[in-house]
Amino acid sequence: MNQKYLENERQSYYLFLAIWIVYSVLNMTKNCYSGAMAAIVSEGILTKSQTGAIGAMFYVVYTICQLAGGFFVEKYSASKLVLIGILGAVLANFVIYFNQNYIVMMVTWCLNGAIQSATYPGLFKILSTQLYPAHRHNAVFYFSLTAPAGYFASYLCAALVGQWQSNFLISAILLLLMALYWFLTYRTSEEKMVVHDMEKMSREDRDKNKNEGTFKLILLSGLPLIWIVILVQTFFNQGIKSVTSVMLMESYSQISASFATGLNTVMVAVGAIGIFFARKFLLSRVKNESLAMTILLLLIIPVLAVLMFVGKWPLAIVVVALSFLSLFVTAAYMINGYIVGRFAPYGCVGRVSAIVNGAAALGICISNYIFPKMAEGLGWFMTTKIWFFIGVCALFLSAVSIPLWKKMIPSK
Repeated sequence: MNQKYLENERQSYYLFLAIWIVYSVLNMTKNCYSGAMAAIVSEGILTKSQTGAIGAMFYVVYTICQLAGGFFVEKYSASKLVLIGILGAVLANFVIYFNQNYIVMMVTWCLNGAIQSATYPGLFKILSTQLYPAHRHNAVFYFSLTAPAGYFASYLCAALVGQWQSNFLISAILLLLMALYWFLTYRTSEEKMVVHDMEKMSREDRDKNKNEGTFKLILLSGLPLIWIVILVQTFFNQGIKSVTSVMLMESYSQISASFATGLNTVMVAVGAIGIFFARKFLLSRVKNESLAMTILLLLIIPVLAVLMFVGKWPLAIVVVALSFLSLFVTAAYMINGYIVGRFAPYGCVGRVSAIVNGAAALGICISNYIFPKMAEGLGWFMTTKIWFFIGVCALFLSAVSIPLWKKMIPSK
């Protein structure tokens, strides 16, 4: 089996830059509803449940199709599947800009989720196998910045545009440019790639690939437990962010929809610092990614305790707590890429990246639908208590997975 990759360092930088920019824009456009949610609810166009349902159904379809996407990127051209996903997103955003009927929006966004299901595993496979070898480890770190960059851009766009429908027009235009950018950059990079004969890999790596079945490897590594932790992590990373603007607007009478969205933008920006926090203070010292995740969950628990007093404690305290939550959960999100990277020597990074991203997608799906429903039916006081309980459960599962995941860390 042959594998193409770049030996040209400069072109490797160009290809990674394209990967980073393209996926940042894709993350931005996937969050159009979340970024505009306060404005949509405030204008009475959709209820919190309806807006949440659209976002949730996008991720239901996206999650279901993830495993197929992971399989396809290992069997077919990852770059072409990424291009198809971008072009499908262009069409979806144009449709919603011109037609805001609830059913049309729901169906269109679901189809968007299906066609984008191979973009993450496709880009991650290219990043982890086709970049210049010395660039790949740092590329995983910087790739994790695409999520906060995309979230920040989506909320900033929602705060600045005059009409929320314009989010979709801007997204469609940006994605069209990304399709052209990706096509040209990857074609240029592919022409400069060399072919690596996988049969010439070391005996140790051949034996590893031969003897370890993917299912057995996943089971023994503790990934099923980590999968649940990642799902919960996403509740807090994006689920809470998606309802923060509405929560602040409804809990503090002096907060307008645009101001609440602006505060959310600040918190997303603070979250980006979490990426560097995790690398500087955790992963540089803690080699076990599961242990690093557990430490971050320990830091998240007291923050969730503060949020149980939203509307009762001063706004400033709640905003600070939300900012710390954003910092810690974004740091935890960054660790996901390193978890996937541990499977690269086994030749199943496409499937595992789909499994891990599927957990994140399902977490967004559940939180986008359940959190607004809980807020409407139970109020923010009970909703934040449930968040705290979920956090404690995730902490327990993460701690249990530490010794299992240790087996994935090469001994020196």
